[in-house]
Amino acid sequence: MAAQPLCYADQLVVRPLIVPRCTAITAQLALYYLGLGESATTQQNEWAKNAILSAQSIGEQVSWHVLNQDPFKDNGSAIDDATLRGIVETAIQNHFIAPAT
Repeated sequence: MAAQPLCYADQLVVRPLIVPRCTAITAQLALYYLGLGESATTQQNEWAKNAILSAQSIGEQVSWHVLNQDPFKDNGSAIDDATLRGIVETAIQNHFIAPAT
């Protein structure tokens, strides 16, 4: 029998466990964009500079976007790294970088 997806209250309880992982992915993505040099867009560059200065804050913000995703609801803090990375990168692109354009 498959486990029940996390309800919202359970998601809030588990969220603090993924914040450090979201923060690490955020910092890695920021370093990646900064390493692209002129190949990065202006928005990616600006976001990356801000994210390096406030990775913990950005990680906290990004974690809220993870809560609604089915892989998180299904697995909670046991979500695998590759899936979490994809969700975090998509959230950053859609909610932090793209709105700036």
